[in-house]
Amino acid sequence: MQSPWVAAYAGTNDFPDLITDIFQGVFGGGTDYKHAIADGEKIVNQFGANNVRFVGHSLGGGLAVAAAAVHNTKATTYNAAGVNRLTLAPYNATLAGIDQRVNAFRVQDEFLSTFQDSGSIVGYVMPDSNGTSYYLPGEGNTFIRHTSDVLFDGLNQI
Repeated sequence: MQSPWVAAYAGTNDFPDLITDIFQGVFGGGTDYKHAIADGEKIVNQFGANNVRFVGHSLGGGLAVAAAAVHNTKATTYNAAGVNRLTLAPYNATLAGIDQRVNAFRVQDEFLSTFQDSGSIVGYVMPDSNGTSYYLPGEGNTFIRHTSDVLFDGLNQI
């Protein structure tokens, strides 16, 4: 059996990424998502869906889920953005069964997962997070808990 190949997507780094986060969450789609899905296709075609795992944090987690949904493979995400079903519609893909294919690590009470899964107006507008949730311990305010440093500390505690 071949070891799985990991394709990693970066998270939100700058203002244009933040616009991507908001646009995809509310309206679906976006250039970053199109590129992630297209790159995912090349990777899956080369190595096979059973040999690939998509990985990402924050925006990168959303990109990983979208690629996994479209290409019917697995993903591991960290404090990930939820994927709007409209992002997947052009590919005739859905989020059906995604919870069984995505391991979603989340720092307890970090802002993104908390807001998008809440019953607030923000939670209503944003897509829910995707995957089987695994909660990690963390310290600091809700925004600090979203950072990679707190995430890695939480992973080291399990």
